Amino acid sequence: LILLLLFLFAFVFFLPEITNFVTNYKNEVTGNSDLKSGTMTCKMNLSTDNINYEYTLTFRYTENKLKSSSSVTTSRLADSATDSNILTEKQNDCLALKETVDNTDIGMSTSCDVSAAMQRTTQEIDYEKLDLDYISTNIAEFGGFYPEYELNQSARAIEKELTGNGYTCEKNEY
Repeated sequence: LILLLLFLFAFVFFLPEITNFVTNYKNEVTGNSDLKSGTMTCKMNLSTDNINYEYTLTFRYTENKLKSSSSVTTSRLADSATDSNILTEKQNDCLALKETVDNTDIGMSTSCDVSAAMQRTTQEIDYEKLDLDYISTNIAEFGGFYPEYELNQSARAIEKELTGNGYTCEKNEY
């Protein structure tokens, strides 16, 4: 009876490892592995009368589970006659977000770049360090920015969502 209890306890204790082992073995045998690691880059271009936007999202994942991401938004004036105040506003918004992020350690960083005809905002997020409670509490300081994705979210689900919204995605898996 004691041996049976010990066996049951060990089985329950090691159940996650056993499940992981069986899943990995099954994926190796069938050649259908959803548990790949790598990066996925998704891009989309949009244009308005005044601005051409280029969105580039790069996700890093391990065993199909999201770990970090990079978001680059590039805004270019459609032509030289377009008022560059639009880019100045975007740069000011970016700098305000950068100042907020730089003053905290919440798993996020921001950089801003501007020229005569282009403004670029880059946001890096480490989901393992991301403090969503702090962002939720101080959402106004973040200019309404709130991360769309979560730690360990399925990279395949993200890809499906983004391609459904007009992005094209490329994966580099290993």
